[in-house]
Amino acid sequence: MISFNTEYFGIISGLLITFILLINLMFNFYLFKFTKKQALATHYNKFYFIIFYTISFISLILAIISLVLFNVKDKVFSQTASENQKLAPTIALSVISFILLISKIILLFIFLPRFAFKITENEILYLGEKIEFKTITKIIEDTESHALYINYKPSKRTYKRIKYPKACPFNQALKQSTKSTSLEISNQNANEYFKNIKELS
Repeated sequence: MISFNTEYFGIISGLLITFILLINLMFNFYLFKFTKKQALATHYNKFYFIIFYTISFISLILAIISLVLFNVKDKVFSQTASENQKLAPTIALSVISFILLISKIILLFIFLPRFAFKITENEILYLGEKIEFKTITKIIEDTESHALYINYKPSKRTYKRIKYPKACPFNQALKQSTKSTSLEISNQNANEYFKNIKELS
């Protein structure tokens, strides 16, 4: 039968706290840098910031509680309780905290362009990312869904795109912002266009 050193669970809780704080620190660093950039237009979506910080707060609190419970488990639980029973709350809270941590990372990975953007004279800025105008192949408003797509070429053989659905506040905000720049928006089938340029690459 495989046995585990119970001290590992305390280490796991400590690592969770460290990773949560590290991601928050990095996010706040990029947000600070972003706010200092001069731009022609700036837009924030409070919805995603609220979700991010709410998940971060809950995840951090659960990780801290799990670490505290681990350290006081012998005092809180009766002497007749088994080691597994004493560790159960720590494990449960650590698992939930870890799931929330992964959810936060996924949120940043998929929806980072929907947190905020700035438009300067030659680039579109996001938190820790940017798209230079010279790499943009075309901005399209899809004729069917009315979603807005920024198609760009970050490298010689790679094409990417960012989608803003019709209901997304950044859809209209980006349309208004492009009026003060050299960017133009075309109306066509966005999926067909993206498929064609990828085939040509």
